[in-house]
Amino acid sequence: YNSIKASGHNYGLCLDDFPYGDDCVVYEFGIREQAEFGIAMMKSPYNCEVHAFDPSPITKKWYNGPSTTAMKLQRSPANETYALHDYGGGHSDETIELREYNWGQVSIYHYPTLVLNPSNCTSNGCRYTKHQVQKTHALPVRSVQSIMAELGHDRVTVLKLDVEGSEYRMLESLIDSGACLQVDQILLEWHHYDLDLRYGASAIPIHNVFHAMLKEKCGLEQFWIHDPTGWPSNEKLYDDMGII
Repeated sequence: YNSIKASGHNYGLCLDDFPYGDDCVVYEFGIREQAEFGIAMMKSPYNCEVHAFDPSPITKKWYNGPSTTAMKLQRSPANETYALHDYGGGHSDETIELREYNWGQVSIYHYPTLVLNPSNCTSNGCRYTKHQVQKTHALPVRSVQSIMAELGHDRVTVLKLDVEGSEYRMLESLIDSGACLQVDQILLEWHHYDLDLRYGASAIPIHNVFHAMLKEKCGLEQFWIHDPTGWPSNEKLYDDMGII
């Protein structure tokens, strides 16, 4: 495999029977303002047709703004294909409510109304503080199989998911519909609130279920993992709630 550095992270890319050139199609869901992975896949030696999907307001502002990278993507040479679509990935074609999240992103995550700060606890009990209300957005999402049908793709070489918690519903749809059989490999970031650092990511039951289903129903096996301990958040909000 090869390691592609993008957005400050390394992504393992399986190169077994990789279809360099015209037969290579990449779907990247969730880019925010960081298109490095798609740019790398668009250029030599991969020369893939890249489609990025993100309905976030911050992505729209970036792509239509003065960013040098965005302007270059919009003026790509004829032999390079990069397209940004203003809808996200989901279980089906619908409009869903997403909430503003960290780093200017949107997510299904809903912060609690009241937050317990352990430093405010005394022998008389604990004090709770109110968390700021998240701004919501009604945004369009589509299933991978629907997108493939519209774009005329029989196969997707690389499906990259960084969708802030929506990966579970997307994977359910991929598996239930059988569309996962048309995907060569998936690069996936899990988002969760129940990681136990003592045991690592492999101890999370729902992930083990998806790994098993992807292998049994889709013929996809895990070939690379970035870090078995995950990326714990350093935000005080999560620490106050007893999660990471």
